[in-house]
Amino acid sequence: MVTNQSGVARGYFSEQDAVIVNNRVKQLLEQDGACIDAIYYCPHHPKGVVEGYNIDCECRKPNIGMAIKAKNEHQIDLSESYMIGDKKIDVEFALNANMKNGYLLATGHGKEEELPNNYGCKAKNILDAAKQILND
Repeated sequence: MVTNQSGVARGYFSEQDAVIVNNRVKQLLEQDGACIDAIYYCPHHPKGVVEGYNIDCECRKPNIGMAIKAKNEHQIDLSESYMIGDKKIDVEFALNANMKNGYLLATGHGKEEELPNNYGCKAKNILDAAKQILND
């Protein structure tokens, strides 16, 4: 799982709070049968107000720093990997990382955003995206 957590840089919550929430999301997904090997998060934002977090970094999606870290730590073949997200930058992340495909969910921001550069697919929700991936 990869996630931007700019609220840390913006001073909305601490990095420890982000870890607690990410772990809760992992727990909830695992209760429904998902297997999450690791969570990678970017606490940075170039317009942040918290010193040390207010940087432009390689880990913030759509940059691929988190993909490279996951690839190296888990021997992931990114060309056979998929990204599911609710923002256009999630699909841009998949494109930038040369992933097999990216799925833009019609939840949250995704229902109003378009796919980038004729790349990716739209899905109603995570379950719909998973079904599309299994049929790929």
